[in-house]
Amino acid sequence: MQTCYNCGQQVEDGVLICPNCGALVKRYTDPPRRDAAPEQPEQTQQPYFDQPEAAPARRARVWRDARGKLRLAASVKAFMIVMTVLAGYLALSFACLLFVYHNQDVYADVFQMMSGADAAFSSISDSFEVLMAAIGQAYGFIIALIVISLARVAASIWFLCAKRRAVLLALLILCGVLAVGLAVSGYAVYALVAAADGVVTSMLLRRDLRTLK
Repeated sequence: MQTCYNCGQQVEDGVLICPNCGALVKRYTDPPRRDAAPEQPEQTQQPYFDQPEAAPARRARVWRDARGKLRLAASVKAFMIVMTVLAGYLALSFACLLFVYHNQDVYADVFQMMSGADAAFSSISDSFEVLMAAIGQAYGFIIALIVISLARVAASIWFLCAKRRAVLLALLILCGVLAVGLAVSGYAVYALVAAADGVVTSMLLRRDLRTLK
């Protein structure tokens, strides 16, 4: 059944004119168009600031800036500065021992005065005399350790400023000599620190030796 659009009367499917009102059962219009292809969404260009940035290339530990000047990575400079300070502290410690050795009479009198007031200082006075005797026997060796430590400090500062390959090799040799001298003197902890200084420095810069001057 179909419905007349004019009066709403139900008529048979094959009837074109409504028997009730005489109007056409359906009002014919233009045939419907074929379905058009779905519109593609417009592709808008992503703004420049929203585009993902490319990951920066990893910089070597020794590199050249825009002016062609050699630069060291911050980690390398920080490590070398710390080890330079430790080498300077070591030289200062041995220098203080020599200062005490040259003024041992003053310290001996002080310990004797204290031992008279308190018997506990008598053992300290005996230990002080033993220490002074040991320093007197190794006097030249202590001076050599001071010189090597100061040379290591100077080589480190020179390398940080000049970035020369020859200075780096000299620095590594000084670290090895200092480690051996401290081990022979009985300063095991200081010897390990000096050895670690040379090993870590060589590991940090072994791949960038050709970049150095």
